[in-house]
Amino acid sequence: MIKNILFSFLFLSILYSCTEKTETEIPTGVVSFKVESSVKNSSDNLFEIPIATAFETTLTITALDYFGNVLTDYNGDIIVTSSRGTVSSQTEATFTNGVATSDITLLYGYGPTRVVVSDNKSENWPVGTTDPIYFRELKIFDTQYPSNNAVPIKSPFENIYAKVTTGNMFVAHVSGTGMYLVDLTDPEDYCMLKDQSGDYTQINPDFRGFNSMYIYSRNTPENYTDGGSTGVDVDDFREILPGQRVEWFAGNLVEFNDMTEISFPTWKIESLKDELKESHPDWSDDQITAEVLRIVEEQRKNIPICKFDESYFPAGNNDFATIKKLEPFESNIVTVQNVKIGDYDSEYSQWNIHPASSTSKVLRVVSKEAIPVSEFNPEEKKGQTLQSVTGVLQHVYGGIWVIYVRNINDIVQ
Repeated sequence: MIKNILFSFLFLSILYSCTEKTETEIPTGVVSFKVESSVKNSSDNLFEIPIATAFETTLTITALDYFGNVLTDYNGDIIVTSSRGTVSSQTEATFTNGVATSDITLLYGYGPTRVVVSDNKSENWPVGTTDPIYFRELKIFDTQYPSNNAVPIKSPFENIYAKVTTGNMFVAHVSGTGMYLVDLTDPEDYCMLKDQSGDYTQINPDFRGFNSMYIYSRNTPENYTDGGSTGVDVDDFREILPGQRVEWFAGNLVEFNDMTEISFPTWKIESLKDELKESHPDWSDDQITAEVLRIVEEQRKNIPICKFDESYFPAGNNDFATIKKLEPFESNIVTVQNVKIGDYDSEYSQWNIHPASSTSKVLRVVSKEAIPVSEFNPEEKKGQTLQSVTGVLQHVYGGIWVIYVRNINDIVQ
């Protein structure tokens, strides 16, 4: 009994010592920064995305203590970054009575962008941001269109985190390593024009291109309703289907062997089921599923397949003029007609095709992943003429262009 009383007393003593309150120590020195931009706007008056021409502004930076008062003796070193894009240059900020000004230039800012000031050498790790500076939101075109005429052709957003939320984007193809998206915002800017019957039959001479993007997910992507992070909504398809609309995607934009792609991606696929359940509460699950599949298939059919003639075949890896013609079609679905099968490269499982009228111009094709060799063996068909070859166009390092066929129907013998 005595032992239990002593134990209880010791326990309470320890608990009291652990929970005894001590006076909070107030941080000294710089705790935060007040940062003001000389250029301001609103979400109703957007600036253009600074790509070729940098956005310039002057920052007024004020060092603040714990109570929000100006810290007049601060003279530390600051770092200036931005929430989106990059700060490409900055004048030195010299603090006088706790206040400094600094001229900066910003590139690749998009959407609501804040300039961030921090001092990583101070023990309080102080930070401050400007109010949002509102730029136009990104489209796929912005991330794909090169800012200069150099070869190899690269995205101006290379090695920058990009989130694309605008456009009329659809899944064009799904592979074992990712998916290909196409933006069909402007019907006048499709690669093909429709005839009177509604079929895409004629190349659009005014096509700007640069409207497709490869999302590299490292494995077959799945349809996550919360942007690809935690789980699958039971009311949505786990499998992503060509023709589904994409509300947004984001990730690190990289050039892998000169192929523009989004790595470490997240995305959001439109949930047609939720919309149909709301508009048709009396429908069964089977009816809703059937309607979703019908809508998605109609949307898939509305994605044009870009048709090439032999002027799009490069005459060697250094044919920069043709490479520049092909670049706007990167990650699009393309078709080439009346071609002959050339040599087979067993190392990369690629086979050459060239126009029936010329052997000097070559594109490469990969079919092994999509078609068993028992169904189509290009190595045994050298010299055979094909009516057409269809697939996704990719740029491979060194000016080599490859068409990745999707299934046996993409090769018409």
